[in-house]
Amino acid sequence: MSYKEIVATIGTYAKDGQKKYITRKVGTLLETDKGLRIKLDACFNPAGCKIDEDGSIWLAAFDPKPRQETVDQARKQPAHTQRAQTPPAGSPLDFAEDDLDGLPF
Repeated sequence: MSYKEIVATIGTYAKDGQKKYITRKVGTLLETDKGLRIKLDACFNPAGCKIDEDGSIWLAAFDPKPRQETVDQARKQPAHTQRAQTPPAGSPLDFAEDDLDGLPF
């Protein structure tokens, strides 16, 4: 069974004077013994894509990236392991546990 990744363009940005595209994988195009099938991510919302004048959006199909390249890209992304900071004194989130005693619930 062969397949391609279905990708949606959700934005653009400029880098070094060139237009770059922000894309997300939203599904898979599969070739099965029963013909071509498209499997879309149930959380994919096409409203986040650029809508053409006729009300349509474009999706693209690409060969999947080699697994090692995907793993390398994941390692380059920063880990979000920092703990939340203590709120500054006097902020609405700065309260003591005994401040909760007067709440009616």
